[in-house]
Amino acid sequence: MSDGDTTVKLKRRIGAKRAKVFEALTTPDIAKHWWGGGPWEITSLTLDAKPAGRFEFNMKNSQDGSEYHTHGEYQDVVQNERLVWTNAEGGGTLVEVDLYDVEGNGTEVHVSQGPFPDAESLEAHTQGWNTSLDQLDVLLQE
Repeated sequence: MSDGDTTVKLKRRIGAKRAKVFEALTTPDIAKHWWGGGPWEITSLTLDAKPAGRFEFNMKNSQDGSEYHTHGEYQDVVQNERLVWTNAEGGGTLVEVDLYDVEGNGTEVHVSQGPFPDAESLEAHTQGWNTSLDQLDVLLQE
């Protein structure tokens, strides 16, 4: 779902504790297994999850060979609770990820990213986040 016409807003339950979800969000060797999806494969990833730390990744589409690159800087990092980073793509967006305990062995992940310059970018990122969060949930339940 999206909020207005410019910001991705998603809530997803992941079947793992917050510490494990946070680790998957901040550890490149884990994140490369769930981020992206479909034909997109992470080719390089930097996640220096601390205020003013670097966020950067490159992906390649295995079907058409196209490449995608973005980078940014972490603004706020609260261990096992919250990540906020800038993202240079599309004129610049702000990504906010908040983690909440849910009953049982689970975490509710809230993702917000925007503003996006057009509906096409908004839809592509909504689809990308949904695919990535699906893959994260599967990975952490293995």
